[in-house]
Amino acid sequence: METSETTSEDTFLIGDGSARLMRDYTDDKSQASQLMADDASPKLVVRDDLEDYVDPALEVRVDTRAEIDYAFYSYKREAYDIYRYTELKSSWMRGQPIKIEDLVVDDADKYLIDYLVSSVTDLYTWKQLAKLQAFANMGVSYARFVTDCECPVCKAADGKIMATENLLRVLCQGGSVTHRLCVCDLQPVVYRERHEGPLVGRLDEPLVTWGLHDALHVPRELLTDCELPTLVADMPHSEVDFVCMPAWAAENGVEDAQGLVAYLEDETLYVHNSYVGESTPVDYLRGFLQMDTVREELDGDTLRAAPSCWLDGQHVVKYQGHYYTADKGKRIK
Repeated sequence: METSETTSEDTFLIGDGSARLMRDYTDDKSQASQLMADDASPKLVVRDDLEDYVDPALEVRVDTRAEIDYAFYSYKREAYDIYRYTELKSSWMRGQPIKIEDLVVDDADKYLIDYLVSSVTDLYTWKQLAKLQAFANMGVSYARFVTDCECPVCKAADGKIMATENLLRVLCQGGSVTHRLCVCDLQPVVYRERHEGPLVGRLDEPLVTWGLHDALHVPRELLTDCELPTLVADMPHSEVDFVCMPAWAAENGVEDAQGLVAYLEDETLYVHNSYVGESTPVDYLRGFLQMDTVREELDGDTLRAAPSCWLDGQHVVKYQGHYYTADKGKRIK
């Protein structure tokens, strides 16, 4: 990740600053190349290689249709709740009272369970199936594999973004995302710049406050990322606003904005709200904050270029949201 010579130091670029990265940086063919292993695959002897990483206590199984139905409902509703999709579905049925169970599990789900009930007894596979079905229903075409376990296969797949349809096909054919008894999670991935599904207008949380700082238009799938609240609470800026960066840069006359994913203006840090490759908005925020170390003193060129003003009767300049004395460039604590 790098900044170009013509881009100010309060910006953060990804890749080589290519406009293609921010638009159509990948295609379905490249997305189809995924790390997924059938347990019987001769290339990966998963059962033998991973026994050290699978706790016998994970042998949680569902053996009756009632248990499967409940597990499927619970995990599908969990995915729906990210975007409050059950509320949206109920709003389409004006004047018709409907049970929450019927809003979550539909006929297609029941057919899927009927088809797989005799072959899938692993709770974690049902969890993945339920979430993927929810993503498909909401028009979410991609899922991100996330893990915090020590399994080498899972660690290799951590952060990988894979097509929802492909994952469903693999699971329905008896395969696994990585290996059997995988407790890892799948998170929805929405490419906001081209999303046209039913979630339009419901993808973001308008305002969240962490510590003394506000986060605006937060992608709702990021609310489950435990790192995000800490990053926002500890940042030196007043607020972070998640925006479609190419559109925002064009509207605000920001030059040399190809590949731009973070931009500081006054007290607001603007961060791109979608994904680039396998990088997330949290990655952009973290990367900018790691780069954006607060200077205790400004050099001459920076001091002369910074906008000046008066603060409490003192002549000062403002740089990256901080104030410095106009004569010596010392940061005002």
